[in-house]
Amino acid sequence: MHSAQRRSLQRFLAYVAPYRTTIALATACGVVRYLIPLVLPWTLKIVVDEFLVPGGGRPRTQLHLLMVGLIAVYVVYGIASYWRSYLAGLAGHRLIFDLRRDLHHHVQRMSLSFFDRQRIGEVVARMTSDIASAQNFVGAAFVNTAMDVAAISGVVVVLLVAHWKLALVALAVLPCYAWVSLRLTRRLREQSRVIHDQLQEISGELHEQFGAISTIQSFTQEEAEARAFHKQSERFLHSVLSNVKLQSVALGATGFLTAIGPILVLWFGALEVLAGRLTIGTLMAFYAYLGLLYQPVQRLTELNLIVASSLAAMDRIFEVFDTYPEVR
Repeated sequence: MHSAQRRSLQRFLAYVAPYRTTIALATACGVVRYLIPLVLPWTLKIVVDEFLVPGGGRPRTQLHLLMVGLIAVYVVYGIASYWRSYLAGLAGHRLIFDLRRDLHHHVQRMSLSFFDRQRIGEVVARMTSDIASAQNFVGAAFVNTAMDVAAISGVVVVLLVAHWKLALVALAVLPCYAWVSLRLTRRLREQSRVIHDQLQEISGELHEQFGAISTIQSFTQEEAEARAFHKQSERFLHSVLSNVKLQSVALGATGFLTAIGPILVLWFGALEVLAGRLTIGTLMAFYAYLGLLYQPVQRLTELNLIVASSLAAMDRIFEVFDTYPEVR
């Protein structure tokens, strides 16, 4: 992160500061929300290994108590989900309100020469899409990161406790998964920046054209403007299709690696079950835990993309703040 981005981030965090308690509570609720699902696969293991056994297992009364307890735990899950979503949304939208209000007040005080130099569409984009992009930093950097780290840590601990050899097999794919995701995410970030700049340019051109439509029609420049817009749209389409191709490659590669982990677990786990060193319930729980492992890993690998987009938006926002009227 270069010095300009660091300054923009520090100024943005000044807007975050009034809501740090709300964000901390949202993060805590999010951690609880992500840890509770870890109970379900282990419950599956208990049911298969201790209740569904030949010759009868534990009493049915205990099965009923176990299921009622699981329902109670998921009541807490629902409550935590509500408060995580509400508090994160409250902090994010209040922050947007404060930032947009101050930016609007600042732009209102600018000299007329500022509006002569700047396209109206670009100014509007700073106050709408750029501020919304900057808001994503709150969720990505604070709330989601804490939730994902807690979920990954919880799953890894449970896997190691249950069967450390099978846990190593399950985790063997993760380095490859993270490496591929990071490489593709970096390229997606660069392409997304190009798309954003081109879209902002098109928005600015459209505002200028429609604002001067009477002049364009008076000088019969409709065809010339249409050709210019067609060229801009073609460049934008090419960039978007390149981004779609990268996203498709990312989807295929991560999808393949996500499938390899469960296949290896089933392969090695089946051999362990046949050798009598692993129960069927533990193998089923392992398979279920893998589904809880890859999703937060994927989000963490995409964190750079979200943060980079947010930092670029912050730079554009505070660039306007750093422009002052000629007469103060």
